Amino acid sequence: SGHMRGMRVENVVQDLQKEVSMEAGVSVAYLLSEEFLQLAQSRSGMEDPTFRDLQASFWLGPNPIGGDKICPRDRRLGCALIDTLPHEHRHSA
Repeated sequence: SGHMRGMRVENVVQDLQKEVSMEAGVSVAYLLSEEFLQLAQSRSGMEDPTFRDLQASFWLGPNPIGGDKICPRDRRLGCALIDTLPHEHRHSA
């Protein structure tokens, strides 16, 4: 019936979103961008944070990046940075 067909389409879409997420990587252009620098500085409170400095402020604090989004990999709340970025900042890893 139509409902079963809709469920299958939804499952296919979820499988594709999971695959895209797992194969994606953050572009170097984004990591070198003013946008990422501002995010890193505002989150860390540091002028020139290292990636290690960003761990707590990006993911371990009270407002983690992606914490309010459904993960395309496991369909649970909380996703990776890559899954929060627009497609122009994502590339095959």
